[in-house]
Amino acid sequence: MSRVRTTRGSADDQPRTRRRKNKAASVSSYRLPTEYTEPIDDFNQISTLIHGGKKIGKTTLAQQCEGKVLLIQFDREQKSYRRLEEPISTWQQFRIVLKALERAAENPETFPYTRVVVDGADVWYSQCQEWVCEKFAIEHPSEESWGKAWTKLTDTFTDAVLRMEKLPCGRWYICHSEWVEHTNHDGDKVQRLEPKLPSRAEEILNGRVDLWMAYDYVKDRRVLFVAGSEQIGAGHSLDDDTSGSYHFRTPDGKKLKLIRAGNSADTAYKRLTQAYDNEYVPPEKDGKGKKT
Repeated sequence: MSRVRTTRGSADDQPRTRRRKNKAASVSSYRLPTEYTEPIDDFNQISTLIHGGKKIGKTTLAQQCEGKVLLIQFDREQKSYRRLEEPISTWQQFRIVLKALERAAENPETFPYTRVVVDGADVWYSQCQEWVCEKFAIEHPSEESWGKAWTKLTDTFTDAVLRMEKLPCGRWYICHSEWVEHTNHDGDKVQRLEPKLPSRAEEILNGRVDLWMAYDYVKDRRVLFVAGSEQIGAGHSLDDDTSGSYHFRTPDGKKLKLIRAGNSADTAYKRLTQAYDNEYVPPEKDGKGKKT
C-alpha cells in the first residue's frame, strides 16, 4: 500500500503563517512606556471648541495669533477682512483638503499653519451626514435598518476629527450657540447656553478638544466663559495635579470662570492667552459690588 505524504500547510496557509510570525515578533519587540509625557504648555498647540452668538466675533478671535491661520470655511465666506480661506461645499471636498493637510504634516517643521480653524462645525457634520446618506441611497440615517447609517456617520465624523487632531498645530472648531432647556438635580427647569450642534457631533467634539469656550454677552459686555455651570456650557481639561501644570488661574491661583473680552478681537485674544498663562487679572469690584 502506498503512503500518502502530507504537508504542514498549503500555499494558501503560508501567508497567514508569516503574518502570525510577524505579529508575534512585533509583540515580542514591544516595550511598555517607562517615562512620563510632559503636558503641552503652548496655547497654539491645543484644540478648542468655541460657540457663541452670531456676529459676536468668534472667527476674528480664532485668527488672532502669530503665524498663518487657515480657515476651513463651512459657513458663508468671510468678506470683511483679510484671511487664508478654503470654502467647502461638500464632504468630498473636505476630504481632499484634509489629505493635503496630512501630506503637509509629514514634515511638522515645515507645516505652513500655526492654526487650522473649522468654521461652521454644524455644517461640517451635516455634510458628513449627506455623504453617508448618498452611500446608502437614503435621505436620512434613520431609514437604514439596524442603525447602520448612524454607525457609519459616527465612525466617519469621528475619524475626521481624530485626523484633524493629529495636525501639528492648533485646532479650533467654531459653531453658534443656543439656549437649551434642561431639568436640574432639583427637578427645576433651567436654560443652558450650549453649542448649536447635533448631539452626536457635540459628543464627539467635546470628547476630543482641550478647551470648550462660550462667547456671549453679559449685559452689554462681551465675555469668554472658560468654566461651565448650570447655565453655561464650557470647560477645559488643562489642569494636571500630577505635574502641577495649571491654566486659566488668576495670578494668586484662583480658578477663572470668565474673561472680559473688551471691544476688539486683539484685546480679547490678549486676555485669553494671559488667562491661559495664569496672568489675567479680573476687574475688581467697587464698593457697590460692581466690577469696574
